[in-house]
Amino acid sequence: MANAKVSASDVLMLKMAPAERSFRNKIVGLIALTGLGLDVLVLPFVIGTAALSGASFNDLRLLPLLFVVIIAAGVANITNDIIDAERDKTKWPLKPLSTGLISKSEAVLYAAILSAIGIVIAIVFFNWLFLALSVLVQVGNIVYSRYMRDNIGYLTVILPFVLVPPAV
Repeated sequence: MANAKVSASDVLMLKMAPAERSFRNKIVGLIALTGLGLDVLVLPFVIGTAALSGASFNDLRLLPLLFVVIIAAGVANITNDIIDAERDKTKWPLKPLSTGLISKSEAVLYAAILSAIGIVIAIVFFNWLFLALSVLVQVGNIVYSRYMRDNIGYLTVILPFVLVPPAV
């Protein structure tokens, strides 16, 4: 299974990566960790929420908003994969952490770098309230990954997204 062919859509949508260790595959693994394809699927929700809140699409802050949302969702995906690393070895054996392509410490470093970039963008283009709500969404993701999914159910994944409209 570790030598199975992994396509670009597998990397972007299913968070899978090749198991063979190489610099190129490490980069692919880091991209897979963020679940970038799934994040892009969230963009219409973010743009729609911005439109409903009266945002002007001529506002130059819309692009940084999209970057912050993509970064926050990527960090949430990485955090979830770090928390579920052992569980995913049997359920999703081709994920970068499951195959050993990316170590937990590398994933934590990558999440920290992405978080720092997101924080800088949020502070420069928005305000502290936006940053606080972004952090609250991340905390909601951790609570979901550690407790709610197994003890309450998968539908609780909606709860962190409830905070996105006020953040916008």
